[in-house]
Parts: sequence; C-alpha cells; structure tokens
Amino acid sequence: MSGPSAADCLSANVMKQIERLGGRLPDGFRPRDRSVSTPAGEHDLPPAVQALLAVEWPPGQGLCTDDEFRWTVHLPSDCEVGRLVVEDEPRAWYAIGWDEGQWYWLVDLAEADRDDFPAYRVDHDGSDEAGDGRWLSSVLGGLRVVTDRIVFPSAIRAGEASAADGGVPADALVTDANALVNTDPLTLLPLLERVTTDRGRLAAAVYRTSTAQHRDADPETRRQILALDAARHGALELSRDLAQVPVPGTSAPDWTIGWTTGSTVDRRLLSRLNVGGPQAIAEVQGRTVVATVKGWTLHVHDLTSAESLVEAHLDGDQEFAALALAELDGRWIAVTGSSCPGCNDHDACMGQIRRWNLADGNPIADPVDAHLRSVDALAVTRIDGRPVVLSGGRDCMLRIWDLRTDEPVGTPSIGHHDESEYRGIDAVAVGELDGRPIAVTGGRDGAARVWDLSEGGTPGMILTANADYLLEDVGIDSVSLGELDGLPVAVTSGDDDVRLWDLRSGQQLGPVVADHCRGSGLAEIEGRLVVATVDFHGWVRVRDLRTREERGSRVNVFTGDRRTVSALTVVRALGRVVAVVPDYEATAVVDLRSDAPGAVPAGHTDTVDALTVDGLDGSPVVVTGSEDGTARIWNLDDGTPVCPPLSGHSVHAEAVATARVGGRSTVLTSDGDTLRVWDPATGELSREIEAIRAEDGHQVLSLATGYVNGRALAVTAGYDRRVLTWDLEDAARADHPPLIMQEKYLPSVATAEVDGRQLALVVDGKKVRVLDPATGEQLRTLYHTSRVGAVVTGSGQRVIALTTTYSNLNVWDVATGKRDGTLATGDSVKAMALADIDGRLIAATAGYDRIVRTWDLEEGRPYHAALTFPEEVNRVAVTGRGHLVVAYGSDVAVFRPRTGNRTEGLP
Repeated sequence: MSGPSAADCLSANVMKQIERLGGRLPDGFRPRDRSVSTPAGEHDLPPAVQALLAVEWPPGQGLCTDDEFRWTVHLPSDCEVGRLVVEDEPRAWYAIGWDEGQWYWLVDLAEADRDDFPAYRVDHDGSDEAGDGRWLSSVLGGLRVVTDRIVFPSAIRAGEASAADGGVPADALVTDANALVNTDPLTLLPLLERVTTDRGRLAAAVYRTSTAQHRDADPETRRQILALDAARHGALELSRDLAQVPVPGTSAPDWTIGWTTGSTVDRRLLSRLNVGGPQAIAEVQGRTVVATVKGWTLHVHDLTSAESLVEAHLDGDQEFAALALAELDGRWIAVTGSSCPGCNDHDACMGQIRRWNLADGNPIADPVDAHLRSVDALAVTRIDGRPVVLSGGRDCMLRIWDLRTDEPVGTPSIGHHDESEYRGIDAVAVGELDGRPIAVTGGRDGAARVWDLSEGGTPGMILTANADYLLEDVGIDSVSLGELDGLPVAVTSGDDDVRLWDLRSGQQLGPVVADHCRGSGLAEIEGRLVVATVDFHGWVRVRDLRTREERGSRVNVFTGDRRTVSALTVVRALGRVVAVVPDYEATAVVDLRSDAPGAVPAGHTDTVDALTVDGLDGSPVVVTGSEDGTARIWNLDDGTPVCPPLSGHSVHAEAVATARVGGRSTVLTSDGDTLRVWDPATGELSREIEAIRAEDGHQVLSLATGYVNGRALAVTAGYDRRVLTWDLEDAARADHPPLIMQEKYLPSVATAEVDGRQLALVVDGKKVRVLDPATGEQLRTLYHTSRVGAVVTGSGQRVIALTTTYSNLNVWDVATGKRDGTLATGDSVKAMALADIDGRLIAATAGYDRIVRTWDLEEGRPYHAALTFPEEVNRVAVTGRGHLVVAYGSDVAVFRPRTGNRTEGLP
C-alpha cells in the first residue's frame, strides 16, 4: 500500500523528541500491511508503531533513562511478547522496547491508531497490572543520549579561543539575554569563568544555577528556566529580558513571573551534576573532570561546565563501591572497587578491583579478587616510580597492586579491628612523611592508621582519641593529608567528628574541629590551611585550622530535596578552590572562597510540602508549610511576608489550611501530632489541638476545613485508617466516633458544600469516600480501577471532584457520584489543584518530570503552555483570577497569565 507519509504517522511532539535524541525516519519510509501476534490474537500493526520501529539512531549512540538509574534503553526494539500483564481479558500487547532495569515498554495496538499513543512500562516477570500509560512523546521525553567516548566539541574550543583572543568579549555575550537563551550552551559555558564585571558575574551565576536542567533543553524551555532563576537571584530586570527573548518557531510565553523566592540559590553553587555515587577527580586533557559510577554506568563530567563527556556501561555482576582515576602510559584509566551483591555464601564472597579505559568504558583486564565482601576504598600513587593502586576492604586489610599488571605488591596486613560485623576500611589517602611514601586509612572501628608504603605496606602508628581503640558507631570514612605551619597533619571525619592529627606523634591537635559531619577535605586558601566540611543537612562550612574559626557563611548543597550526603572532596579548578559534594542522586560543586557572593535571603530553607491560597480579610495570600519546621504566609500579589514565620512545629509543617473561626481569619497547620491555629495578622499562635492525644492517638497526614451551621470545622485523615472531625470554635472533636477507612494510609482529604450540606471526600485506596463530617454518614463512593493519589474539589455551575490515578485526571460530579470524564496528562501526577476561572473549571497538575501543566476540564485540552521547573515540584494551586502558584524545591513562585498584549509580571 502507498499509505501515509512518515510525517503523517507520528505527531509533531513525537518527532520533536526523536530529533532531540538524534533519531530520524529513513527517507521514503511508508507503512505497509503487517500483522503481528498478540495475547489477544493476530492484530494489525498500526502505521505509527511501524514508524517508531523504523527510527534510526546515529552509529555509536545509545539511549538511557533520564533519572538516577540511567538504565540503558533499547528503543525501538521490535519483539512479540507473551503474557507480561495481569488482566482478566487479554489485550493486544506488543513490545516496542525494553531497558536494562528489566522493564518492557508495551503498547496496546488497539489504542495505537493515532500519531501519539499510550505506552505502558511493565516488569519483566509479568506480575503487575498495566496501570495507566504515558503518551509516547512523554516516554521519549524521559530519555537522554548516551555517548561512549570523551568528546570535546569544537564549540567549546571555539568559545575558549574567542574569549582568549578577545574576538568575542565574554561579558558581552554572557550579559546578552538573547545569547543566554539561544546560544549553544557548549559555547557559553566556558565563557562564564571569564566575565569581569558585576553584571557579567550575576548573569553567569544565573546561567549556572540550573545548568544541568537547561543545558540539553530546547531554547523555549531554557528561556523559561533562566527567567525563573534570574528572579530567584533577585535580578528582576534580567528576568524580564530573558522572558521576552524571541525563540524561533514559538510564540510569546503564556505565563509571566509574578514573584518567586530564592532560598536555594547561592552564587557559590557553581553547578550540579545529575548523578551521584562513588567518585574520583583528575586533570584530564587540561580539564578538571569528575568520574562517577552509578549503577553499572561510568559517567565523566567537566567539573566547571557540568558537561557530560562520557556515559559508558560497565560490564559486571557486582555493585561498584569505590573509584579512582590514573594516567597510565599516556592514557587515562578508571579503577573500580566492587562489593558482593548478596549471595548465599556472603562471608566467602570476594570484592573485586578492575581497570577500565576511561574514554569508552571498555575493560582493560579481568577483575581481580581483592578483599572479602567488598572493596570500599581506593587510591593511586607511585612507589619508587612504580604506578600502584591501594585498596581497602571489609577484611580490614590494605593491599597494594601493580597498576599495569594487577599483581599484588608486598604482603597484606590487617590494620584495623576486625571483630565487628561492621568492620572494614572506608578511606585511604596517600602522601609523604619525612620523605617516605605513606598511606593513612580510616576504619569503621573509629581509628585512623599510618602505613609505610616503602616497605610494602607495613601498618604503623594508630591515630585514635579513644584509649580502647574501638569507637562504637563512629567510623572514619574520610582522610585528608596536608601541612600546617610545617607540621605534617591528617584530618579525619566520619559519622560525627572532624579531628586534626599530628602525623609524627599520632596525637590529636586541639579540640574537635567540627561535629555532625559527613565528609571533609583540606585546602589552602589565601595561604592558610582550611578544612571544608559538610553535615547531614547539606551545609558546607570552611574553617581555618589554625584558629578553628569559620570563614565566610555556610552554603547548602540541597535544593529542596532532602537526601543523604555521602562525601566531600576539595579540588582546585580554573583558579578556584571548590568542594565536590555527592549524594546518591546528584553532585554539587561549591566555590569555597570566603569572599564569594552569598545566598539571596528569602523563604523556606527546606522542601515546601504544603500549599494553599485564600483571601484573608479581603487580601489574597499564599500559605506554605515546609520541612524546615515553619509555615509562612505571603501576599499573593507581591510575595511580601504577611507576618513572621509560624514556627514551633515538632518536625515539619506538612499540612496547611485556612478558615474563619469566630468571625476571624485563621491559618491551620499540622506537623502530624498537633493541629495549630494561628492569627495571620500577627503570626501568633491562638490554639493547639493535640491530635496525637485523641483516642488511641491520631497522626495527621492531610487536612481540610469547612463549615456546619456557621461553625468552622477541620477534617483530618491520618496513618491510622481514621478520619476525625474537629470543632474549631471550641477545639473539641465532634461527638460522632471516628470514621474508619479500609486503608491505613489516607493521603488526601478535601471538603465541598453541595446543596447547603458540608461534605468531606477522603482517598481510601482505590476509592474516594464522600462523607458527612457532621454526622459521620457515608453518602457515596467514587470507585476507581487503580489507587487514587489525591482528591481536590472545585465549584462552578456544579461541584466537581478531581482525582488522580497515575497519569489520569478523573472528573466526578460530587452531587451524583457520577464520573464525567477522564483526561490523560502524559505523566504520573504528583500534585494538582482546581479553580473556577471566568466560569471554566481549570486544573493544574505537577508531574515527577518537574513540569506543571494546566487543563481546561470542559474541553479536555491544555489550557496554557506547560512550565518546566529547575527543582522537583511538590504542590500547586490555582486562583480564581488565574494565578498559578507553584512550590518547587524550597521555593515558591506565583505566575500570572499573559493578558492580551500586556504582560503582567515582575513588579
């Protein structure tokens, strides 16, 4: 058959993603008559599926998931499958690809008769239901390109040359809003270090803030992220200029920035790499690079530009726990240490070391059994001119290996206590002591030990603050060597303290340098030896080792998503002294100079988990709750604080609401144990209601307010299957017993008034129960086929409930309990909101892809263009005036719709 052309088979959105990933359809492609076997029998293969299967990718290029796992993706992959889905009636499933996380991407061929069709990710073992699909364009949008070699693009070399030669002044390009948006980032990134003016330094800081998010994005998305980041830095004029930059092939933005906080931006945060894990740093081809092993993938990034230079899959069946880099005979290699993945004979399993070519990830030699269970620490050095790698493992031995042959050097010895289940060596540093090569190891026994490498690794002096040698629960996983006033010293840190040691005497020098630290590193700044530390909350500090005083202000490496910092390494790059701080998902690069510009002070200091908008005494406000233990009230129009922060929560303020109590506006917050009622005019606490002291205890997870006979009430749902109603007028719980739900975890509750009757809607597994909170009567149930994530309500001509199941929005008439329709959003919905705008019900949704989308529920289509955020979006809200309020990371932003030719934006 002649059939449709390639352009007719796949939508513009799908083709945009294919082209972004470097793919193309062959010239002259035409679909043909073709049928395939499926669990539902023989079925025609639709033209759109044939077109996808025909996509060609550049030679040597691969794809991987754009998440912390970076699974290699085989897409398209034409294959027929058996039963991979649990279902009563078989569907016409066909596999279009798979990834190395052992997941298949399936399509139901009966649904694929369109140019952008749903795809379903299912486990290989066939034990799950299909759930809700994602549009193919969204699936492709969640992938990224993998390259298997180090490539320094000509754009970078050209950018460096032009800046050095004066052909393109760095400041002129970096301060040009049009260049920031439309110029290839590979050209701009090297110029950021060469700006000389305050204006240039501010623009460079804005560009660096979210480089990892906008570097590979299209110019339209980059424009939006840069404009937001400029506003976060307080650069309002630059933000407006960026928002108005024309992007070829696109229209003016639908949204303008009203205001935003900038709690997590700091000009000393030079970049963030979207990968974490064991790391090593080196100067390669004149560049400072950081290598990371995540899963079974080797990542190499330029430390200053955050450019990805290598992504290569490493073959092996053990997990990688340690990494080192070395230059050997003119080429760079990576050395990995691995751990036993868990087997029946765990105590006999050996951790291995292995050498790899850094440029392409290919192994240089077979793995070598090195230590019992795991290899947890590596360091490279030379002994009498011989290149060697030192390894420490769970068996408490330090071993030396010839870097060329993998042959052992010397006789291994046990240097740390090996009597504990948690024994082992977690850190090793190399240096010299009085002209002799040494290593210093840190162990899980709480001690550090000096080794003489000239004698094949002989264990020597023990550095410990404990006469019994063994420090319970205080291991050492970081060791740095340096010289303080001519004295060779070591700095150690681990689960708690940072200590300074005299390497000649083994004595501790002075009191503990710092406590509650996860990593440390030594550096010389302005001629003084300093130690950089990072604590459990992500705060990086610099202390002068002579005076023990803190230099400059601290910097937080978290950006609203609390994780676990795993280490800190100090290195010099492009004339800066920087700290490289990885966690399990990302890596922050921090400028340690004390005179570097600090943060823009505003807003929350940790993730914003709760959000609502309302009018208090005639003034529209935004109320937020955060993991920093505070709630805040903001003027919706200009972002100014209405009152001081609402503090005193035992943990974080995870739910917020508003109500009129006794004729006065109030704000309610909950930290799980206690409901608090606040006066928003003063920020003073009016009343505490200790939910945990309710009958049998009650942990509040979600909160909503309403009115019965003019009296304000609060409805709470918790972790204990119970829904409770509280009379806010006298803080007493309603007389009826608590309502018992089927599920223990009740993530969402909403209220609505229908025909003069106050109702509460509670998510209970695959159901949403509609209740009368005054009487405890259950009126009706909204049934779903999948677990419900959340429920919100809104009223226009009728009262609507909106529920989420994976990527679907379900619209219900609350009065009748009937479903009005379902809308596919393209990505799993994490948060949503609903409002009546000029007589139309408009919904906002936030996905795990950091994208906020708005929807016209009457027409079942997008309302305005989607917005991409630099941080994970946790909550959204919509106002009747059309404002969009977004809580992302630790920050809050308000967006205004563009009105005609007039832009309502930053003041």
